[in-house]
Amino acid sequence: MRRVLAWAAVLGLLQPSCDSGASKQVRGGVHKPIAGVLQLTVEGSGSFWAILSRDGADDLQIQKVTGGARASIPWREEVTHPREWKLKFGPSRHPTYQLILLPDQATKPAVGLADLEGFHDPDRALAIAYLAIPLDGEKELKVSLAAPAPLDASVVDSEGKPAEGMRVTGIRTPRYLFLDGFDLESVDAMHPSWPFAFWNFDHIPKHGVSPGRVVSVQADAKGIARFEGFAGWVGILERVERFAWPRSVLAMPETRTVAFGVVRNPAQVRVTVDKLPGRDFSPTEKGLIAEGEWPLPEGVGRHRWIERLPFPTGTVSDFPTPCRELRLRPMSEAHRIASGDLIEKILPGETRRHKVSLEASTHLAIEGEVVFEQPETLGRESCGVELCEEGPAGRVVRASGTLRGPGVPKNGRMPFAFHVTQPGPYAIVVRAGSRPWCVVRDVKAPREELIITIPPEGKSVPCSLTVKEAGGSTAEGIVVGTWPHRDLLNGFISGSGASGKPGLNTFVIFAESGSAIVRDVTLTEGKSASLEATLSPGTKVTGRIVDGDGRPVAGQWVHLSWPGYFRMPTAYRWLSDLTDGEGRFEISRVPPGAWKLYARGTGIPVGETFTIPPGSSTFDAGSRILSWRETNGTKR
Repeated sequence: MRRVLAWAAVLGLLQPSCDSGASKQVRGGVHKPIAGVLQLTVEGSGSFWAILSRDGADDLQIQKVTGGARASIPWREEVTHPREWKLKFGPSRHPTYQLILLPDQATKPAVGLADLEGFHDPDRALAIAYLAIPLDGEKELKVSLAAPAPLDASVVDSEGKPAEGMRVTGIRTPRYLFLDGFDLESVDAMHPSWPFAFWNFDHIPKHGVSPGRVVSVQADAKGIARFEGFAGWVGILERVERFAWPRSVLAMPETRTVAFGVVRNPAQVRVTVDKLPGRDFSPTEKGLIAEGEWPLPEGVGRHRWIERLPFPTGTVSDFPTPCRELRLRPMSEAHRIASGDLIEKILPGETRRHKVSLEASTHLAIEGEVVFEQPETLGRESCGVELCEEGPAGRVVRASGTLRGPGVPKNGRMPFAFHVTQPGPYAIVVRAGSRPWCVVRDVKAPREELIITIPPEGKSVPCSLTVKEAGGSTAEGIVVGTWPHRDLLNGFISGSGASGKPGLNTFVIFAESGSAIVRDVTLTEGKSASLEATLSPGTKVTGRIVDGDGRPVAGQWVHLSWPGYFRMPTAYRWLSDLTDGEGRFEISRVPPGAWKLYARGTGIPVGETFTIPPGSSTFDAGSRILSWRETNGTKR
């Protein structure tokens, strides 16, 4: 399972910048609490302790429940700001929760937020559920604790024969219930504190799983490894068999059969390459990609095997493969394989030597340097340079073009190069660590000596903000978000007070009674600015997200933002919505003016800029095309 990668730190689990005690007390009860009720029925005898926690909350609800009886577990969280500000992004537009069910004990469990991670041990917790509860609504949940039937794990080799004697390993867990859009990937993204042992068998020895949780069973003559009364992760360790598919499966009581395929005698391949790309090519362009099919029987399924073969210094790459045939292609589109693109009739256990000859294809180069001003102020800075398509979607053409790796040298100069077959135009995206990020647009190939200068980041400028209700009274408990007018953001400004970055900024204000926006405010470092705004009810913006073929895009968070961004993956929760099964979204209390819709995650624009007229109660943004999506690092 892959973790959320580079963007997660910027956009993922947004933590407001207000003080952590903001939810403890309400001034005059102006704000609706985050409230809901879980109606829980535990199908079992005796008593249990239920721990309910909301994602992003500071508190827990702990309550004793009786098996077989319907118990109401209320959640009420007082807030001093609009409650939408406190909600997290997740697989549901409703507030998301985690329920942990513990066996009975004489006294109420003394549990804090930091203790929740430890309940993935089945000796401590009986079940863990991930769910959503509608705001001011109820959620019905039944949890069965009946003993699971035996789990049969079948293992076959590449010829479909039983893999007798193969050792299958299991890690016992509580029962997991994934509800309301939750699945393994979304839980792992929202709870990165999960021990690696729950999703990556190759790291079991390194992550302190207690020996009592690990079960090992050898497959019998029929290739069946039977686990009695087992619920948890089951799989084949890499040190037992390097090539196994799948590596592991989470087997809950409703899953009582799982199938694995293994390639027990892989081939060893040595590829020697002639005429590799030279030093003016980035590491992501100097190498080959090998692709083939896992030789697995129908019961296990068809799966692609892909291996990247880098050649950082030499011309030889050694690798094992389970495949019987491999297709090779260069990482760089500036080269093609003149001979040796196919390795066929690979035998199990064979040692194969294979030669590949590359030749340059007709291509164009974009070369230059990213220059960091005042390099003496740099710490351990990193820098990424991407080549993207010009245009609304901004699809990544080459993810990295730096010639010396991501670390910025002491002289502050980062050379980069891209090799393409089309003249463009392109956009070059520079993610400069803690420095301001930038986009250089309308770059056409060939291009040499392109210098991209990165200044130090200016200090945030605090502002004095006065917000009035429509009737003239002072608005309480407002939330302020800031959009510096840049191509990309590497920081996120949100809180109960206003601050921005030197240069132009737009401020959006959100309150229980309405919203406001203050556009095009110029800030100067070291000089505070005074801002005024009056709340209005705002506009309800509706629309529909479709793909390039007109099909609805369901389950995609979209958000409104300042319309000048090349991409905007970071979202304010109160200006966002999760598309339903028909791709429809609805965002309320939107101030008038120019807006653009962005897809959270990739940050790409969804359609063109639109303008909401002042005083309108509703606005239909129509059908808007999301040109591509990313799922676990792949585009679709």
